[in-house]
Amino acid sequence: MCIQYFNGIILKIYNFIISRKLINKNNRICRRVRAALFHNICYRCSARMGNRNPDRTFYVIRCPQENMGLFAVINYIVYHLKIAERSGFEPVIDWKYYPNKYFTSDENVGKRNIWEDFFVQPADVDIEEVYKSRHVEMSAGDWEASALKELKGGPDLADSHRVYTKYIVLNDKMRGLVDRESERIGFNKNKVLAVKIRGTDFVTAKPKDHANVRSAADTAAVVEEKLSEWGPFDRIYLATEDTQALDFMKEKYSEKLYYTEAKTYETSDVGKQWLSELYDKGNIDKIADMESYLITTYMLARADYLIAPAVGGTLGALRIKGDYKEYCIVR
Repeated sequence: MCIQYFNGIILKIYNFIISRKLINKNNRICRRVRAALFHNICYRCSARMGNRNPDRTFYVIRCPQENMGLFAVINYIVYHLKIAERSGFEPVIDWKYYPNKYFTSDENVGKRNIWEDFFVQPADVDIEEVYKSRHVEMSAGDWEASALKELKGGPDLADSHRVYTKYIVLNDKMRGLVDRESERIGFNKNKVLAVKIRGTDFVTAKPKDHANVRSAADTAAVVEEKLSEWGPFDRIYLATEDTQALDFMKEKYSEKLYYTEAKTYETSDVGKQWLSELYDKGNIDKIADMESYLITTYMLARADYLIAPAVGGTLGALRIKGDYKEYCIVR
């Protein structure tokens, strides 16, 4: 019991410090201090944070990597949702005190749980209520490094789909945006082929331990092959953050191509940096950008046919969908 009290005190101190404006400034020193703080606090522990909810045990899911993209973090959360479920704990996601460069602006650290901008809490309880509760389990910073194996399908993907649909639920605003976009594209009335092209930093920086993504021209060649095998299709839906890829596909498929209006990035502007570094330079509405990314990924899951690279967003679409009539992973 003493260690639980001690852990609770440490976590409260951490929450207080990480919320200070002093370490949430966009400079190298502040970034390193902030990253060190939440990286080192992400160890598995039991904590007593207060006396509320004595008959409930909460499992707080937090991510120690602020450079992870949106669906990398969501896929990480799926791994910890499985742990919570096996343990009989109520999962709660904390994107308030554990910032991420893609979706957390400096002024929101410790002030706003960004998870709730997109989703409802699985346990239907606010994070501040959890941090006043008697039984709190804090997740470690580990995740399932081999999760991309689910791109092959099988029982692991089926289980992840079950967990995703049970616990990760869009809030009313996001559900409305997704439904309206789905109706605009006409998934219910047309045979739609969904295509994802990952460009920008995956092309120029070629990050270690990540997929080597194919160009728009290479992907289009696969599309042509599958059109003859699976087709014909009424429409092609494209999800990409890469301006050049979008322009290439618009020219090739013209009026048959549909896509969600969203900000795209020139590969030359990204250079050899991560997209997260570009985000961190400011002048980007992170919430709006992540809303668009979520919508495009949910659109991929609305289709029955998919062509996509072996990246986290593709895994996210498969976990949302469960299974496609046909899909092809471009490697």
